[in-house]
Amino acid sequence: MLSIRGLSDIVGLRRHEAWTKYACAAAAAFARGYLRTQPVPLRQSPELASAVTVLPRENAEGGPDPRTADLEEGFANLIPLRLFPDSLYVAPALSKTIKQSWFLINKGVPAKSTDRVSGAWTLHENNLYSLVDPELSRLKRIIEIGGLERFNTDEWALSSDESKRRLFVHLLNAALRDDLWSQGVRYYKEQDVYAFMGWPEEPPRRLKYGNLKLRSTATVVSHYEHKPKSGKVYKYLRHGAFQGRFRFLGEQWYLEITPTYRFTRNGKDLDRFHEDRLSGIKRLERNRSVLSQLLLWQAVLRAPWIRADQPRMLEFAPLVSFRFASGVDESSLTALDAPPILPSRDKELHG
Repeated sequence: MLSIRGLSDIVGLRRHEAWTKYACAAAAAFARGYLRTQPVPLRQSPELASAVTVLPRENAEGGPDPRTADLEEGFANLIPLRLFPDSLYVAPALSKTIKQSWFLINKGVPAKSTDRVSGAWTLHENNLYSLVDPELSRLKRIIEIGGLERFNTDEWALSSDESKRRLFVHLLNAALRDDLWSQGVRYYKEQDVYAFMGWPEEPPRRLKYGNLKLRSTATVVSHYEHKPKSGKVYKYLRHGAFQGRFRFLGEQWYLEITPTYRFTRNGKDLDRFHEDRLSGIKRLERNRSVLSQLLLWQAVLRAPWIRADQPRMLEFAPLVSFRFASGVDESSLTALDAPPILPSRDKELHG
């Protein structure tokens, strides 16, 4: 494995998203140029069937299979989309924008009304596309009822037309936001992340999930305080989060999960040092920590559905996993001398 990275951190200055994208593009350009120089001779690759052999974990008697005794298990950050609504509804729209549509949908409805409208819909070329029947909710306020049509969702999900698949992705993202909101996870458009909700007046939020061999408990919303030289105490929260991208690979839809965090000062607004704290924690985290976060989000996405007032929109299968032989004798590896880790000025508040 060869890792080629572009760096966007500038000491003393605030990180800007444009420089992060520039660093990614620079790394990709260098990788392309490097591969075009053919630094290593090409070789004939064996057939996939002989190159990758899937072996059972147990033998016929139920004991460990000796062929897999030295194999390790790896996980991709891809979770297969197993089920989505089989019907897609299309109707001429009476509104031009999403904002105008929500205004018409909620017009005259009391603020504390429990009559909830699904967000699994979008507007495209003066039409409404929805994964729920708009006639069964206040969505009917923004469509021409007589023009409503019902289609098989696979016509968009498995289409060779990229524009149709792109529209399907819009609906998947809307459905994912709906499902996760019901589990205490909110989508934040500014950072393009899904993050656990939590507030300063509440205790730290913890969640039980299945780790590799046993059930673990993770603090998904942590409380911290920072005390500078002035003596004034500043409190902030760290929310577990992830960036999600739907990918169509080999005629199968997957959700790509990239774990991250969101630091806030009040549970909603970003902490002024969000970028610095995020950069610092990512430098300290190792592979096992990232894996634990992947397994945590797998548990959230596959948790039993407990809401009776609305159906679940999306269902996921377990994370893509594979078994492999590393071929590295770890006992022969020695650690490098590392600089001492300075004590943090931040102190976690335990509820």
